[in-house]
Amino acid sequence: MFPLIEYGGTLADSAVISILICIYVFTQNSRGNASVSAPYAVGTVPPSITYSVPVMEADGIVRRIVHHQVPPKVEYCLTDWGQSLCPALDALLKWAEQRYG
Repeated sequence: MFPLIEYGGTLADSAVISILICIYVFTQNSRGNASVSAPYAVGTVPPSITYSVPVMEADGIVRRIVHHQVPPKVEYCLTDWGQSLCPALDALLKWAEQRYG
């Protein structure tokens, strides 16, 4: 009936879409990685990140790079497969901007 819901798996989760949009927006304004000093900085509730990022990694959408330093630093970037979602994410952001200004 709805392929994204039936077969989308990871992408059917709204927290995943929020995290992908955050990574996408951050990487558009940087050297290609979304750098955060704590998991909370991605813009969603920590339990969602704790669950969703590993799932996105396993699906090959996101790469997580941990820098062992104090304070902790983690970078997220879209893989080639994840970057193939950029046109859809861009369209979603444009739609939201038109709708909500």
